[in-house]
Amino acid sequence: MTTADDIQQIQDSLRDSSPISREEFESFIAEVESFRDTILDEFAKIRQDLEKLKYNVELVEEILKEKDMKLSSGQKRLS
Repeated sequence: MTTADDIQQIQDSLRDSSPISREEFESFIAEVESFRDTILDEFAKIRQDLEKLKYNVELVEEILKEKDMKLSSGQKRLS
């Protein structure tokens, strides 16, 4: 929880700091954009991995259904 003293300390440090140059600001913006692009790339990779997992789960479910049907038909023959 932020106290009044914390707020005052932040305000004082902001008042005491010198303004940044345009170059520093543009550099900061470039870093932020680069970070954003990295995050978007990582989310795209995660999305692809999830699609692969979804396909694999569907494939396993299909195989299990086939095995279950074979087991059921085999049990019917034994009875």
